[in-house]
Amino acid sequence: MGFPCVQLAALAAAAFLVASVAAAHHGDVYRASIRVEASRLDCSDFGTKRHHARGTAYYPHNSTMEGGYYDMRGNPLITLQDFLQGNGSYVSTAMDNTIGIKYGTRLCIPELNTKYRRLIRFEMVDTGSAFRHKGYSRIDVCVRTLLDTFDKTINGPLTLVFH
Repeated sequence: MGFPCVQLAALAAAAFLVASVAAAHHGDVYRASIRVEASRLDCSDFGTKRHHARGTAYYPHNSTMEGGYYDMRGNPLITLQDFLQGNGSYVSTAMDNTIGIKYGTRLCIPELNTKYRRLIRFEMVDTGSAFRHKGYSRIDVCVRTLLDTFDKTINGPLTLVFH
């Protein structure tokens, strides 16, 4: 039968070795997932067409300037806060639709992904007279309230990444 203490010590050493290898492997996986997540946040795996724009924010309310509660096709606007709370599959944005950006075009904004530490799906579903002939230089991000429109990141320089 052998000595129980020796067998127990050998078993403990083997368990420690397995745990150490697993922890090291888990660390590599964790580091790799951080790298992957970081690349997703900067939109590097989203597309190659990048444009620099000045961002502004708007919120759904009954106003002739803002267009009310619906996008240019009559669908309800989806705010950034709705998306972040899991109540929307994308965030409504408004841009110049005279340059060939089609309704529903997806885009990625690394500055907002970084701020909220997650990949946010934006779609161009709205427009307005303030965007005519502005090209890619302007974007309006839909937010929930007037207070949310004062967000410094949204109201700053933004990078727009398209497929």
